[in-house]
Amino acid sequence: MEIARLANTTFLSGISVEVLHARLHEREELGPTSTPEGVAFPHAILPEIDSPGLVIVTTAAPVLFGPHHIRIAVGLFADTKEPWRHVRTLARVARICSRRDAREAMLSETDAGELCEFFKQECNRDG
Repeated sequence: MEIARLANTTFLSGISVEVLHARLHEREELGPTSTPEGVAFPHAILPEIDSPGLVIVTTAAPVLFGPHHIRIAVGLFADTKEPWRHVRTLARVARICSRRDAREAMLSETDAGELCEFFKQECNRDG
């Protein structure tokens, strides 16, 4: 729910939190997006989205998300016009989060703006 709320307040204000949460939940029903490394990648593609984006949530303690306990969740939202772009973004985010140093840096960051800046730099560095 926190991912849907953050997406709604930052870049998807035209779509209700409930709709965003429902779409994320529908995708998770198809198969969990969490990893043994403690990261989850909940994502949704909606025709109502004009501007794709992502939100990052970190937790102080592990939270059960599907079959794994996670401390990082990267929620991705995309439109239906270019689903290939969503897949490419998801792959890039997964590559970054597969690195232990990147996960540790994300978990140590306490400022949301700095966390976003770190992640943006990593995305640009990754190609």
